[in-house]
Amino acid sequence: MPSRRIAFLDCAKVVTAFLVVFVHCYDTYNALCVHIKAFHMPLFFVISGMLFHVTEQPFQRWLLRQVRTLLVPALISMVLFVLLAIPAYRFGIGDVYRELQMTSDCSSMDMLLAYIQKTCHGLLHSVYVPNGLVWFLFALFFCRLFLYVTLRKLWLGLSILTVVIVAVPTFHHRLPLFLPQALMSFPFFVGGYLLRDKLKSIEGTRYKPLMALVCLAATIVLTHFNGEVSSYTLSFGQRAWWMSAPMFYVNACLGTLMILFLSAMLRSILNWEKLGAALLTILLYQFFFINTLGNLWVGFNPSVPMALIESAVVMLLCYVLHRLLSRYAPWVLGSPPPSPP
Repeated sequence: MPSRRIAFLDCAKVVTAFLVVFVHCYDTYNALCVHIKAFHMPLFFVISGMLFHVTEQPFQRWLLRQVRTLLVPALISMVLFVLLAIPAYRFGIGDVYRELQMTSDCSSMDMLLAYIQKTCHGLLHSVYVPNGLVWFLFALFFCRLFLYVTLRKLWLGLSILTVVIVAVPTFHHRLPLFLPQALMSFPFFVGGYLLRDKLKSIEGTRYKPLMALVCLAATIVLTHFNGEVSSYTLSFGQRAWWMSAPMFYVNACLGTLMILFLSAMLRSILNWEKLGAALLTILLYQFFFINTLGNLWVGFNPSVPMALIESAVVMLLCYVLHRLLSRYAPWVLGSPPPSPP
């Protein structure tokens, strides 16, 4: 059976994943990273919306599949992150005690309890958790659920409630399981779904370099005016909410188009399909490798070249881990075990 993957979308996912890793390797608050954060996570939601489709299978079966492919890998990665981070610290290659604001002489049990407490608090209040990027999988799960029930006309009350919650920003900080982040990102997901055919046609567009440069210039200007944004922390920008929110969505869309134009030009350079298939592993396990390498490379200046090298190493390690997990423990990634011959 021929592959159903779209090369330039795989390229876009890999490029954006690299930018995400780079931001975490370099300096989240650096001006360059602030510009990258204006669009990198919204782009994932746009692409996810482009690839979303409604099946005719029963809702219960569809829901269980979403839980298996999104929530189960997120929860497993949180457990593995804890189990790996504490021994890594004991061997001198982790910084768990700083992450948890604990003293360096605390016991492993104290660390474990602190991790559990931090994780439960983060899930209940949609704030920081040790393996931070799990928020994306929770948010993506709810985006898929919201759109599915809307298109299938199921649970009409849930859809109406969603609109109400989106319209009242003060509700956001009261919701658990990263529902606020899902609501903030839902317009990108819906936009990707509704405009999927037009966005896929970018691959055949003329003047792609020019369009990418125009979008880049526009994102630089808007980011300079709006300041730092973050889907994770529910920050639309540094201006008044009624100004920042529109600029946040417009800027993210421009950045998304820029990466899609760029990816359409780069689609034939590498085998993006294999790298794109490892996206889940890159998102879930990058922090462990970043923390480990950061402690092994103590003394190196946090320059852009060093951050680029570290990002490439982290991507390679995550890809190797993905291949190992896919072969020996596919359930960790939400995939069913292979059928016996």
